[in-house]
Amino acid sequence: MSGEQEADASEWDIDEVDDDDRSSDFDSRSGSDGSEFDLDDGWEVDWVSFLEQAGLSVRPNVKDPSRINVSNFRQECLRRLGKVGHRFGDITDGRIPELLFRREQGLCQQSSGFSRGHQATIGSRFIPNVPNIKARYGYKAFCGQYSREGNVYLTACQDQRIRVYDTHGGKFRLKRSIQAPNIDWSILDTALSSDGRYVVYSGWSDSIYVCEVLRKDGSVHQLPFSHDGFASCVFSLTFSHDDSEIMGAANDGCLYVFDRCRNERTLCIHSHSNDANAVTFADSSSQILFSGGDDGLLKVWDRRMLSEENPREVGILLGHFDGITHIHSKGDTCYLISNSKDQTIKLWDIRKLSPPETVKTSIGKLRTMHRWDYRWQKMPSDRLTAPRLPGDTAVMTYAGHAVLRTLIRCYFSPDFTTGQRYIYTGSANGDILVYDILTGDVVARLKGHRSCVRDVSWHPYTPQILSVSWDCTVCSWECGTDEDEKFADALPSLITRGDCQS
Repeated sequence: MSGEQEADASEWDIDEVDDDDRSSDFDSRSGSDGSEFDLDDGWEVDWVSFLEQAGLSVRPNVKDPSRINVSNFRQECLRRLGKVGHRFGDITDGRIPELLFRREQGLCQQSSGFSRGHQATIGSRFIPNVPNIKARYGYKAFCGQYSREGNVYLTACQDQRIRVYDTHGGKFRLKRSIQAPNIDWSILDTALSSDGRYVVYSGWSDSIYVCEVLRKDGSVHQLPFSHDGFASCVFSLTFSHDDSEIMGAANDGCLYVFDRCRNERTLCIHSHSNDANAVTFADSSSQILFSGGDDGLLKVWDRRMLSEENPREVGILLGHFDGITHIHSKGDTCYLISNSKDQTIKLWDIRKLSPPETVKTSIGKLRTMHRWDYRWQKMPSDRLTAPRLPGDTAVMTYAGHAVLRTLIRCYFSPDFTTGQRYIYTGSANGDILVYDILTGDVVARLKGHRSCVRDVSWHPYTPQILSVSWDCTVCSWECGTDEDEKFADALPSLITRGDCQS
């Protein structure tokens, strides 16, 4: 049950990197920046106590399925999972042997075999849960993502190195280690092109950088993004569907679009009053954009109606009390999720934008709320008791993870193996949480890392998750038995700093 394309080994026109490859001489204690808190693990902070003090352990239950239960999203999700629309009804609730028997008897659908939805529902039962350390670094790992086909995995670390791994056929083999130039403090975000050939990355610099990763002589090209002389830092990057454009969100509150063919910046949108932390395309057309910033607002943009002189969003999605750290689109133009410093993830339908008459009132309320710095301060108590913002049209809210210290990512689970049934995210306490998208329940809490998990990536075609953490490790998660899960309890004690292999 795999849609993974075979990768020709000749694609890798590069020399294999020795496993002894060490991090550069970069000093991870050289400083901090305005968005990420460089907390030295040598302080031996008890993060469990810290999170309890932040109020997360007493956070009220924010789950309210009333909206999602009557939404089109629920029916679309159930249909995608093969639970409605079949002449034999929902046949996926039995045990696997029972389902196989029904399939052989022709009791699944009109044609023989499981439907695509049935396959996704069965696949969604196998949530990766057993950890295995794949790589150890000498510095904190910030980014880690599979390519679109899952044949390449890329990590970015505070030692200013980008590491490219060959993951075709279940392998995890380091193929290239790229020393990123002109990066102050750390690489903050990366994006892979759809074919896995190019990577774009950003740090504390007024430029972004593109490199061809499959060639040993691939050089790094600088793309200036500065605006009006302001030295920007790009926090979020993404390629367009056809890889012809790169879009970034920067700390000057602007969104930038760079045309790779013309080799120039083609659009600059003044989008947010504070840092713009996240941006993504809605679908393969690359015409609809979503952005999120430290002003707590999600904005929807249509490029066909945009001009730099008078940029106007199509609409605003209100509901978060604090800054947005990440956005992920479902890929159907309609739905997206956002992670926030208010310690929640929200699911949105852009067909239900916040009413214009509520926007001004809600923005005013956000500005009067107590400001705090999520990098080292406790979450203010007014976040725990605040009622829903006027104009909050979120379909569902998910809580249980901790968004502290850094811009933590969140994603929809893969369509091929799970039918996008789940939402998953890292957490500041080192956990990885998997939420049921319809109920908001935490269906899996993966424990293994001993420090903040900033980025997580679920393989598009196989039940495997890779995570990167500030404990300087890359961890693989695969499906296992209850006996296998016992190993996870002991894993944090096995993770150590010091001389670590790349």
